[in-house]
Amino acid sequence: MNMIYRKGKIYKFGYFMTPFLIVTSLGWIDPLADKVREGNQLYHKGAYEDALDKYVDAQVHAPQVSQLDFNIADTQYQRKKYDEAARLFGKIVQSDDPEMQAKASFNMGNTLYRQGKMKEAMECYKKAVDFTDELEYKGDEAMNSLKNDARYNYEYVERKMKEDERKQQEQNQKENEQKQDTREKKKISIKKKTRTRKRKKTNRKMINRNPGKKIPRKTMTTLEKINRINRIRIKKKISMQNSLSRCSLKGRDKCQKRRLNGFLMH
Repeated sequence: MNMIYRKGKIYKFGYFMTPFLIVTSLGWIDPLADKVREGNQLYHKGAYEDALDKYVDAQVHAPQVSQLDFNIADTQYQRKKYDEAARLFGKIVQSDDPEMQAKASFNMGNTLYRQGKMKEAMECYKKAVDFTDELEYKGDEAMNSLKNDARYNYEYVERKMKEDERKQQEQNQKENEQKQDTREKKKISIKKKTRTRKRKKTNRKMINRNPGKKIPRKTMTTLEKINRINRIRIKKKISMQNSLSRCSLKGRDKCQKRRLNGFLMH
């Protein structure tokens, strides 16, 4: 059972168990009472499979007893067979006993809560309070406790629904923002690709129309820029080699002139 804390007290988000016993006659043993008693003992020990067998065997002798349905439903809940538990609790809610109706409604609310059916669970807690108000003995401690727990569980589930709704909205908003970012990135990528294609297309047209004309830098692609830089480097290198060769020729001529002049003056 889940424990829920409220103002320093512990409230059990669990069940009201009805230990159904039959008064036995003197001189013989009632098999129904024995099986129910054994089932209750096994239930409190946590042996839910064995307890269920005892209750089912007892139900053979008393098929119309709602208390047995209640105990079987309790046991099915502990076995996490929530569909079967809900079916039996719903059957008991239709009975004519307000006390059993109140307890079954409360447990039905817990079962639906386990199934994730929050709104239906809240309705069952409300019914449990209403059935408790119909009882003649208002001062019964157990029923007052049931009523208080049903109100608290109603408020607890209501708060949880609001919290889940808020988290879901935040999650949806986050997903929408991520989708928006993805769309924006795709748009930017498409624009870049379109720009590049247009630039390449323009360059090809300019080359075809004016083979000898230089392409403006703004319309040049990366490869064309690299080729242009390489051509400039090659031109500079050739120019430098030519200038060096010219300088060497001039120096040699000057040297010959000095020698010739010196020879004539001598």
